[in-house]
Amino acid sequence: MGAKKIVILEIQDKSIKGYCTVSGKKKCKIEALDSSCYPHQVSAQDISDFFKKLINKFKYDKVIISFTRRFFLIRFLSLPSQNWSEVRRMLPFQMAKGIIQPLEDVVYDYSLAVSEKGHSKMLIYITQKKKISNVLEFIEAGKVLPFSITNSSWGLYQWYMFRSGFFKQKPIGSNAVIDVGSNDSEFLIASEDGILFSRSFHCLSDDDLLEGINQSLRIFEKEYGARSFNKAIFTGVRKDKVIESITWAQCVFLDQLDNFFFSKGVREKINDSGTSFASGLGLAVTKNYGFDFSPPVLKERKQSLKKRKRNVQLVILVVEIMVILSLFFGKYVFNRYVYLDFLNSKLQKVNIEVKELGTVTEKLKVLDKELDKSVSFSRVLYNVVSSVPLNVQLSLVDFREKGDFSIKGYAQNNEDVFAIKKLLGESGLFSSVGVKYVAKVKGRKGQEGFEFYMEGKVIQ
Repeated sequence: MGAKKIVILEIQDKSIKGYCTVSGKKKCKIEALDSSCYPHQVSAQDISDFFKKLINKFKYDKVIISFTRRFFLIRFLSLPSQNWSEVRRMLPFQMAKGIIQPLEDVVYDYSLAVSEKGHSKMLIYITQKKKISNVLEFIEAGKVLPFSITNSSWGLYQWYMFRSGFFKQKPIGSNAVIDVGSNDSEFLIASEDGILFSRSFHCLSDDDLLEGINQSLRIFEKEYGARSFNKAIFTGVRKDKVIESITWAQCVFLDQLDNFFFSKGVREKINDSGTSFASGLGLAVTKNYGFDFSPPVLKERKQSLKKRKRNVQLVILVVEIMVILSLFFGKYVFNRYVYLDFLNSKLQKVNIEVKELGTVTEKLKVLDKELDKSVSFSRVLYNVVSSVPLNVQLSLVDFREKGDFSIKGYAQNNEDVFAIKKLLGESGLFSSVGVKYVAKVKGRKGQEGFEFYMEGKVIQ
């Protein structure tokens, strides 16, 4: 398979960041990058204009949208089970007790933070639908269906995992990741199992940043109790004084751009911006988009498109099987009932629901019955294929409305062409068969042959 081209949009209160990425098996490259700031809250039109500018001359396979952590509240739930299916069933009922808004007015997603002593502690991100209404309007107006709607915490976690994987260092214990921006920073606690905690806060100075980190630690300890940290990893805008003042963990600064690939000028554009792009870079290199905050209506649209795509794949599979059968198996397979059995055996290898397989097969039976009202499709194909000598190759067999058909191919000698015409005329299925032209041509190896084209009409 070829490289995937992905567009990532990071939506913040009054700014947008965008990435065009090309991801292959071995590496991911940032092809283009842009960012815009606005004096007002980002609107659907702002997103649309930014998106059009970003994808100029860039064809993409999918779109990922990420919201800043500031759009979300987090809640923790401890559920009396370690069985994942039970936890998922209990979660909506427990959430309804713990949030003010009705569940239909919010979008949320969750992950398992800790599982121990017969309990599962869930980390839940929640936001009101009205807070992401600008993106919903953009999707509806621009007919863009995102592959996933996630948040900056997940992107930052994926950046952290990418850096750990690059150095072949499996995360051990709990680590703090602090992504420092020009106006906002994000504080993330990550373990080898996933995200334990995240928080976003304003910081315009070193004192703001240090106070935000300390507040985040206090909130985390209130929920989980005091914990020791293996490392405190800083990225984004470098703040040496703050890093030197940290005493509760070993501190290290990792440049957000190290070990990433960029097209010419992109790295310089990020450095000149003076802010952090770590979250978006993390989404660019991952194939796991984790949290999904798509509202139910969007999830239904995605499911509908997925089914449509699967049906198209089934049709393509059926056509391919028909072509193979017509070329190689002749009369034995083109008995329609044997054909349907063979088709069933092949379709069962496709990983889809058995119910859908049965539906496809039944529709094929109905189609064959309709064709049988005039002339059996199987008989027509059989007579065409069986009339072709071994040294003749067909390049076109076309059946059109009102029974018209045409055949095109190549033969080694002129006599074979008229032999095909005679056999088709004697089959009793065609009212007329005529050779429109026969032309001498040279093949790839210089061998001479005859290209022919004939037309006729099937008896109705």
